[in-house]
Amino acid sequence: MKKILILLILISNYSLAGVPQKTGILPETIFVGDEVQMALAAFFGFCIATEENIDGDRYYYEIDDNNHITVIIVGFIFDPCAGGGAISGFTHFYSLGQLPTGNYTAQMYLVGFTDTFPPQPGQFGSLLGGNINFTVNALPVAVPSSTLYSITLLGLFIVVLAFVKLNMMSLKSSLYLSLLLLSTSLSANKTFHILLSADDGTPTAEQVVSQANTSPSPPAWILSSFNDNPPIGVGFLLQDRPQGNLLNLTNNNPGWSLAKLFRYLVVTYPDSIDENVILSSFDADTAITHAGYTGNIELMTSASYAKMNDNGAIQVDHPALDAFDSSENYLGGNMLDS
Repeated sequence: MKKILILLILISNYSLAGVPQKTGILPETIFVGDEVQMALAAFFGFCIATEENIDGDRYYYEIDDNNHITVIIVGFIFDPCAGGGAISGFTHFYSLGQLPTGNYTAQMYLVGFTDTFPPQPGQFGSLLGGNINFTVNALPVAVPSSTLYSITLLGLFIVVLAFVKLNMMSLKSSLYLSLLLLSTSLSANKTFHILLSADDGTPTAEQVVSQANTSPSPPAWILSSFNDNPPIGVGFLLQDRPQGNLLNLTNNNPGWSLAKLFRYLVVTYPDSIDENVILSSFDADTAITHAGYTGNIELMTSASYAKMNDNGAIQVDHPALDAFDSSENYLGGNMLDS
């Protein structure tokens, strides 16, 4: 009780002094796939000693529907500092994992070792530092040099040269043949995104993807819509799957926006299929709470995918992504609240 009282007095005095505890977000420029960290300079005016709570957890974080991240660390404040007070640079780092593209805000709080996670609503502890704004940018996508696309082009180029060299046909006829072969061998696939339900008895995203990757295809799919129209590919929207504390958080909070993103799957079908038929089958599947049609997969370069705004931010500029984003405000909240 005495320690808690001293802690409250120190925090109160320090708040009145108008010098916030130093916090930040790393890296300074963030792209999709980067690990985002909330950082703390624990020796800044007064000192913070971090520790684990009674459950063995060092910190906890949550993201609300407005992309505000609340980070709660475990520790206590002591004064004077054994290290001599303020130092430059961050000393403690707390991983927030990989985040989808968008604008975010973040704040850090401090609680004692007797507090458990997740906290009661609104009981975040003592505020450390101010509100931090940051952006997660989309990555440009380049066509790899060793894909089926590039190998096919190389093969066609060799065929054309052989025909011309052996005088088996004219150069013009060879070019026509190459274009015909290219158009038939590189047909696009149609891409859909589905959100799995969190209800009891619904297969997990891992179970669906695992079954889809079996060869030969299973005699019966765990998603009824796949029985009507078997896909040619199924994958995760977020490739890095939750583990440990994050996995527990997503399982215990299925309505959390990040938990929903982990339940999103990317499903592909041949270009010849009618997308309305696929969407109807998804709508009738009780294990799927939302489905969207992205469009055709297109071979694209970084120049066609993204460009810089005048303020330096990356602007996505691709029809397939625009269609998906406008359909349900995918990362804006409407789809995640469904």
